[in-house]
Amino acid sequence: MDNIRLQFPELSNINERIMKEVCEEVKIYQLNAMHILLDLQQSYPLCWTMQMTRRCAQMLLKYESVAIIQLYEPGMLEENEYSHILELI
Repeated sequence: MDNIRLQFPELSNINERIMKEVCEEVKIYQLNAMHILLDLQQSYPLCWTMQMTRRCAQMLLKYESVAIIQLYEPGMLEENEYSHILELI
């Protein structure tokens, strides 16, 4: 507190009680920020896993779509089979 008053002399006129209340409120904000950062840190691996799983599924669908088209173009799949598969994708 004294360090703050040295850096900001204009704060020396503030009532001591008000200054203590401000410091207590700052401590509460600091604790909340620490809890939020901890939650983010702990949830990051799960979010990363979900994102990678989603990305892998998208890649598989893309390559399966290419394979299905390659089967359809030479006539190995009929139109109704092809349409049905595309609806599922």
